Amino acid sequence: MLPISPKHEKFCQGIAAGQFACAAYLEHVSQGGTTKTAMEAASRLLADCKIAARIAELQTSFAEVLEKKLGVKRETIARSLVEIIKTPVGEVDETSPLCQEYKRSRRVTGAGEDAAEWQTEHVKTPSKIDAIDRLNKMAGWYEPELHDHDGRIVIEVRNL
Repeated sequence: MLPISPKHEKFCQGIAAGQFACAAYLEHVSQGGTTKTAMEAASRLLADCKIAARIAELQTSFAEVLEKKLGVKRETIARSLVEIIKTPVGEVDETSPLCQEYKRSRRVTGAGEDAAEWQTEHVKTPSKIDAIDRLNKMAGWYEPELHDHDGRIVIEVRNL
C-alpha cells in the first residue's frame, strides 16, 4: 500500500474505530471549516482507494486481535446478545454475568452487626431493546431508511 499522510492515517483510524466520517475529518484532518465542507471532504477521502484500503486493513487487524488474542468472534458477541434478550430479569442476581450493577440498602433494627436487616436489593441488567437493536445491526436485518425531501433547507433563527 502506498503511504498516506499522518492526518489521513488518524482519519482512517477514527473511521475504523467507528467514528463518523465528518467527525473524523474535523478532528483529525481539518479542524476549521463548516460541517458541509467537512462532509464533502470526508466523502472524497472515503472514495480514495488508498484511504479505503487502509480502513479495511485496520478493521481486519482489529477483528484479528479480537479473535486471535482475546478469543472473541462475531458469534461470541451474537450469543451474548441473545443471552441478554432471552434471560428473564428475575433470574439475574449479583453473581450473574449479566449483572451490571448491584446495590443493597439495609436498615439496622438493633445494636451490633447481627441485628442488621437487608431492606432492598437492586440489580441492573443490560437493556433488552439495545441488545435486539445491536443484534439486528450485526445480522443486517435493518432495511435502509428512505427519506423524501424536496432539497430545500429550512433555517430557524432564534433570538436569545
